[in-house]
Amino acid sequence: MDGRISTRGNGTYELYYGLVTSAAWAAQQLQPARAEAAILVGPAQSGGKFATINEAIAAAEQGGIITVLPGRYEERITLDGKFVTIQAAQAGSVEVVWESSRPYEHTLECKNTQGAVVVRGMLLRHRSPSVAQNYCVFVGAGSSLVLEACDVSSSSGNGVGVEGATLQLKDSQVHNCERHGVAAFGGFEGAPGRCLVMGCAIKSNKLSGVFVRDGGNAVLRDNTVVDNGEYGVALLDGCTARLFDNKVAGNAAGSVRVDVGSVAVDVSEVNGKNALDTPAAAIRL
Repeated sequence: MDGRISTRGNGTYELYYGLVTSAAWAAQQLQPARAEAAILVGPAQSGGKFATINEAIAAAEQGGIITVLPGRYEERITLDGKFVTIQAAQAGSVEVVWESSRPYEHTLECKNTQGAVVVRGMLLRHRSPSVAQNYCVFVGAGSSLVLEACDVSSSSGNGVGVEGATLQLKDSQVHNCERHGVAAFGGFEGAPGRCLVMGCAIKSNKLSGVFVRDGGNAVLRDNTVVDNGEYGVALLDGCTARLFDNKVAGNAAGSVRVDVGSVAVDVSEVNGKNALDTPAAAIRL
């Protein structure tokens, strides 16, 4: 295994790591959307068929494409048992905001999807007073999400969270979150929380940029992880991770924390294959 990631012609990724022996978790084959399934969201005077994204999701067929016209949408996007593509008509022109006084309310949530959900080109903002599972974007057990070219921030919790599910986070920004930028955990029934993070900027979060623990399984490549309040990347008990070609600098507690003896992480590889402003801290518990 040589630590490479190759891009297939269909836009998915195949990982060649000792960590992962097949692409099943990181590169689920997306079922192509049918042309007749395309749906437009936005004001009627602009050609929108639906006023809200959730109305469009309810009407969409499996594998459908939902295109969102520019604007601010104050709603929670919930995908339960359905996989679709949701894309901004123009990258960065769509802001989805959910601010609530109620706990456990995410701006974007995937649960029990039967295929990979794709969300592309959106600004996602969040506030909800949860003690646990406080995420702007939450990928719950049994789900798969591809989040691409998005901008994510939570003023109350974590930016993106995966628990016993699968996440591909690509070419996105996760920043200025009250807690971690990206957090990966296993599920309650033992399923790993798998995340592939590529080409992202993860910065200025109050705690760590990337936090992996308790069944989290992460591959980080070609990311910039800077100016976070704790570690750039924290790899704690019960997790597995590989890091390649990342820049990790300016984080208050240090670049990378590795809890040696309780995680499947090669500290020498982390130091040798990434640009770190401080060596990875190997903490023996």
